[in-house]
Amino acid sequence: MNNRSEYFTLIASLPPLPTDFSRAGQPINRLRLEKRLDMLSGRDRKIIERLERFLIWERRPEQHSDQAILAAYEEIVNKTEYPLAREIITTLMDTRIIVAALRRRRRGLPPVEPTGSWGRHIAQNWQRTDFGLGARFPWLDHLRLLLDENRVMEAHRLITSRIWDYLNKLADRHYFDFEAVMLYLVRWDLVNNWIKQDHEKGREKFNQLTREVLGQYAELFD
Repeated sequence: MNNRSEYFTLIASLPPLPTDFSRAGQPINRLRLEKRLDMLSGRDRKIIERLERFLIWERRPEQHSDQAILAAYEEIVNKTEYPLAREIITTLMDTRIIVAALRRRRRGLPPVEPTGSWGRHIAQNWQRTDFGLGARFPWLDHLRLLLDENRVMEAHRLITSRIWDYLNKLADRHYFDFEAVMLYLVRWDLVNNWIKQDHEKGREKFNQLTREVLGQYAELFD
């Protein structure tokens, strides 16, 4: 794509995203979304592919090494000409690093190699409750308490809502340009990820209730 009218055609073909990421179904499935994104030019499509690769890896860190996720992050930051793409990825990466730091410290582990905007700062302020970032991230202390109490889904909701609000504010400034396409994709990924997490939670609860009801016979149905 190389002009505004073509971006308009793509964005107009996409269904609106929900106002609340946690209270709606998937507005469009991945297959149909990918077909819409095929309208993009080769250059724009490559940027989207880098963005998608990072989102997939970032959402499933247990399936990829830290080095692989960092490589995907650095590829976008160093090779993408759109400042907004770099800003979005850096924000997601910084959030991931903060969460990982809270979990590592809770387990008595040392900080990891400094990465992102705040990695070095976190390492230097490891013993401070909020890593000295409370003013920059007012939600950090609440997140720490949720993780300390093992309230994982509430912590996940808090993180997702902060990112969601941030992306929506950015989207208010972009309508029919490539930045609007990127913002749609990242917000769609948040909704899709939340739906998957919610389904997994529901399945786990169902399995737990089944075990409680069936007792020793529950293993026959696994």
